[in-house]
Amino acid sequence: MGKKINIEASDEPCMFQFFKKYIHQTDKNEFYCDNRVVDISNPNPGVVVDFKNIDHTYEVFAVLGNYWGGWNSTPTAAEMYNRAKEWEERFGTEIVGLSYNSVDFVLNRKLSDIEIEDLIKECEDLHADVACSGGYEEMRKIIREKGELHIWWD
Repeated sequence: MGKKINIEASDEPCMFQFFKKYIHQTDKNEFYCDNRVVDISNPNPGVVVDFKNIDHTYEVFAVLGNYWGGWNSTPTAAEMYNRAKEWEERFGTEIVGLSYNSVDFVLNRKLSDIEIEDLIKECEDLHADVACSGGYEEMRKIIREKGELHIWWD
């Protein structure tokens, strides 16, 4: 049990508060989250965190709760939990990176062209922007060739 996700802690208040309250640091400078409150005095800039109490990466949104999403066009954590769970079941996605306004996925299987179009349409429905300079065409190429999906909200 447990999933590792790279978490970007920025100066955005909600993510900073989440880090300050829930992320533990070991003597070996490793970080983990077990849903217990801690108080660390030094904020961290972005680390791989072992979320010990989750079996699926989408469950990170249940841990984050109100510390993630729900502003501007960003979905709430509850909405993103449901979408990420559905994407894991349908497309084999797994979250590998997260910040206050972005989510990075890997696809654990090759998608058909129809599935890629479905996934991109669902990203558009979430009002997610493409986290690459080439727009949705480049997103298609990255999904097809690298098995990755990177989305963000402004």
